[in-house]
Amino acid sequence: MFIRLLCCTEECYQLKELVAAALGSLANQSPDFRDYVLQFGTLTPLLSLLDNHLEPPMLHEKIALLLACSNTLAIFCQGNPAPSFNQIRSALPILRRLVHLNPPVGVIAEQIQALIDADVCARLVMLLGLSDGKIVEHVLRTVGNIFKGVDSQIQILINNGVFFRLNAIHMHGSNSSVLRKTCSAISTLTARDRNQIQAGIYYGFKIMDAHIIPSLLYLSQADNYDVEVRWNAACALSNAARRGSNEQIRFLVNQGCIGPLCDHILCPDRKTATLCLKGLKSVLKAGEIMYSTRNLYTLIITDFDGFGKIEKLQSDPDICEMAMKLLMKYGV
Repeated sequence: MFIRLLCCTEECYQLKELVAAALGSLANQSPDFRDYVLQFGTLTPLLSLLDNHLEPPMLHEKIALLLACSNTLAIFCQGNPAPSFNQIRSALPILRRLVHLNPPVGVIAEQIQALIDADVCARLVMLLGLSDGKIVEHVLRTVGNIFKGVDSQIQILINNGVFFRLNAIHMHGSNSSVLRKTCSAISTLTARDRNQIQAGIYYGFKIMDAHIIPSLLYLSQADNYDVEVRWNAACALSNAARRGSNEQIRFLVNQGCIGPLCDHILCPDRKTATLCLKGLKSVLKAGEIMYSTRNLYTLIITDFDGFGKIEKLQSDPDICEMAMKLLMKYGV
């Protein structure tokens, strides 16, 4: 059914986008699921869809479809164990074109600006306070997309109190799906450059000054929530550490972020494990600069058995090199 929908000659682009995303979601569950999806010949129609839309004006007009297809293609090509080369050999020409592509980077900003010009941001923030989880989920998805925009666009949401609403969801929410999307939206923001993480530079209120870090720390360790809530919260903390200045990292360490980062580097979700390892790397680099005689952060990581957990990553082909370098430089 999925293959027939991808091959459909009608211009049902939104449906094809959903189908491509669904295939990626299924394949991303495990290498076995990935191979199961590939054995039905899903790669061929996916490559054909990309091939037909990689040139202007289709590139500009169908960016959402291309993003869904390229993301699914990336999932098809990754995993441990990796797919056999023969399974993905046919993707090389399309991958080459994607690598050399100059995407229309202004499209997302233009779409966000159209939303802002429609004067809906205040209403979006208000809707985050509703008790209907389905509505809040859809609003969070929109908020997360606006967080991918430019500074002035994000500032509109902040001026309307979006941090207060997000923190309220963290503190009082019980819907795991809503909490996952809230953490994901915040993670999008903490993944931006370091000047966008603390107040006084571009925004009036930033993540750290909005008291969101304590709630992220709680969610990253709360056993009463879905494991993916904990993973997403840990990713948000890791991104804050990766993009933060030395002083911002000191703040995060004082708040207790090292424990959750150590806890999640062995989690089965590769993205979370990799981000947490990168977060610890940033913490260690900051400690090296701030404590010239002895890196105090290595002691805290040791207390959480962080280096012992990093040692176990040496057999992981995806992140073994980073793990080995950290152990060689900072291991005690």
